[in-house]
Amino acid sequence: VTPYLEWAAIHATLTTIAGLAHATGGVVFDFIREPPANNPVARVALWLRARNVARLGEPFRSYLQPAAVEAELRSVGFTTVDILDPATLNRSYFAHRGDKLRVAPLTYLARAIGAI
Repeated sequence: VTPYLEWAAIHATLTTIAGLAHATGGVVFDFIREPPANNPVARVALWLRARNVARLGEPFRSYLQPAAVEAELRSVGFTTVDILDPATLNRSYFAHRGDKLRVAPLTYLARAIGAI
């Protein structure tokens, strides 16, 4: 969902969740990382994907950097934060799929638990 939200909405949502999470609650969400400037193939691929979803009425509104997501989750009060990169996600959850489905190269997963 985060690609479809402005940063202010993401921040407000995470702040609210952290306020409700207490010691054992948390949040898991995926996000899209902006491709590096020196990777034109990834930039074009993401541009094409963004264009396609925008045509369906769901334009991408944010791309997040893993370090910034971790910092944000900690700043709103989460005590345990994990950012899983595409390689880790593919190895952990998709390695044995017969259809070879994989996570897109710029897709990350954030997991945050326990808020103070």
